[in-house]
Amino acid sequence: MAGQADELMLLERVFLRLGAAETDEQLQNVLCKFLPPVLLKLSSPQEGVRKKVMELLIHVNRRIKTRSQVQLPVEALLTQYQDPSATSFVTNFTIIYLKSGFPRLPIEKQAELVPTVLNSLENKPVSHQDSLLLLIIPLLGKVKVPTEPEKAANLFGLNEKPHISKHLLELLLDIALSPQTSENDQQAGNVSLPVPPCMSDASYKRIITNNPMKPEELEEIKLGIVKFLSHGVFQAEDILVHLIVAAADTRFGVANLADDELKGSVDWSSLHISLPLFSLFLGSQGKTIKPEHKKSSANTRIRLKLLAHLCKITGSGFAFPHCIQVIFDSLYGSHTNTRLKILALNFTANIIRHASEDSLEKVAPVLLSGLQKLIKESTDEILHAHTYVVISMLAQRFPKIVYHDVGLLEMYFANLESSNPELRLQLRESLLNLIVAFQIRYIS
Repeated sequence: MAGQADELMLLERVFLRLGAAETDEQLQNVLCKFLPPVLLKLSSPQEGVRKKVMELLIHVNRRIKTRSQVQLPVEALLTQYQDPSATSFVTNFTIIYLKSGFPRLPIEKQAELVPTVLNSLENKPVSHQDSLLLLIIPLLGKVKVPTEPEKAANLFGLNEKPHISKHLLELLLDIALSPQTSENDQQAGNVSLPVPPCMSDASYKRIITNNPMKPEELEEIKLGIVKFLSHGVFQAEDILVHLIVAAADTRFGVANLADDELKGSVDWSSLHISLPLFSLFLGSQGKTIKPEHKKSSANTRIRLKLLAHLCKITGSGFAFPHCIQVIFDSLYGSHTNTRLKILALNFTANIIRHASEDSLEKVAPVLLSGLQKLIKESTDEILHAHTYVVISMLAQRFPKIVYHDVGLLEMYFANLESSNPELRLQLRESLLNLIVAFQIRYIS
């Protein structure tokens, strides 16, 4: 009981010090000295002590709510937050004052503390990680990052913390995907806001809940993200999808900066590179995904950027059936236009050139059927010209799928007579390639 009486007496003294603090400076001095140790008292086994701490914290909250200039001991709180011996009760209250105190710091100091915050997240609850990461993401463009990639990686310690690195990259992608909606719309309620393309209900709410951003602020944050990603903190293959999304942004400043960063090279024969692009294009594919976590497919603007890069895939980078889904969604889906259809035909041609025979042979008849359908249903002669070329390429690689298809030859000859001179020339060349395919099949 003596121990409890001593603790209660100490807390009462802190209460008196707080009550006597009249100016912001006096209040700040008391908080910087006593707030961290007071929070530690929350782990006391004595209920009376914990109750007294809660009374004191309620008083602190009331005092600082209207005094935005009062600084809190953020660095001491960060040290305490990282203490592995701290109880969850202490940690949960410490993060409350971290979130309150961090934005009060000068911007330069906030940026300086970004690496410390990142290093404090290991083994913390996901909700804590979300809160603190969303606190520092707007500062990433202001952080002084070493020019050497190795030093940059060591500064943030993300190489040793793959789970934190993955979590940060997920949040960065979600923010890059976020549209420039007005702050009033965001505050009106999450339910009324449509979920943006490539995001799930849960991922969008995670970004906008208690975190409204004006369009200009969001643009500045996106610019900062692209700048941060360009410093070599992450491997090029881990940030490719982020840069592609940013390059499709509606704000030219963001799009142009990301386009410049996309000029680097990656291994396009790797599924590690291509699968995230396919996933973003098509949305969530698994049947076991909960509805709130199911991500929608990309819109036309993002698909144009994604497909332009998917056309670079070679060798083992092709993922089936994703490739076929991308082609048919681009040719016949709701989120498409002529530019995307032409890119889809270029992508098809690239698959025919570079995909393995075993993988492609299984889907070649389906591809041929889809391409013939496009010619029959479309009136766009430019699309026709591209489609005829792709069909002839497919026929040359797999002659047996066209060998008995007299209707295909008839379609070529019929369109050869009725087409304009420019299309007729391409048709003629495609027809010659098709005839070669017939000859190959006949000889074999």
